[in-house]
Amino acid sequence: MAISYDNHAEGYDASGPNTTISFTNAGNYLFAVTPVSYTTLTFNGVSASVLQDWTPNGSPFGGNCPPIRVWGLANPYIGTANIVTNGYTNKISCASYFGVNPSDVQPESSNYVDSSAGQQSGTYTNATVTKEGGWIIGFTRYTDYQTVNGQSGTTIRSN
Repeated sequence: MAISYDNHAEGYDASGPNTTISFTNAGNYLFAVTPVSYTTLTFNGVSASVLQDWTPNGSPFGGNCPPIRVWGLANPYIGTANIVTNGYTNKISCASYFGVNPSDVQPESSNYVDSSAGQQSGTYTNATVTKEGGWIIGFTRYTDYQTVNGQSGTTIRSN
């Protein structure tokens, strides 16, 4: 089965102690990124698993970038429901895909684009998938508008 992109969203909720955003899913795997301080994330009441915590530390500005937590949820509810975390007034970024084999999800990280305030440009890297038909899914967290371009063989989906 081929992997295909489904949907993405980002948001934050400043109304209380839990960050809640609405998300419409038709895929079989949901990825989400939050601050590392969040200890729970659910979609339609079902808990996601922590796939990886990562603290940027690369040159030149890695120390200014906040740590992130990447979550995964296999076979999530199909339809519109809430993503809820125990964090407060911070952003959640999420994306869903169809055709993902949950046993093939392999979290990895790199330091090649650590920067803050848009002070780094022209950064690129090469990545290789190890399985035929595999995808590399990445999240970029920043506060200023940035341009992200894909190189040959890539498709960019962003919100």
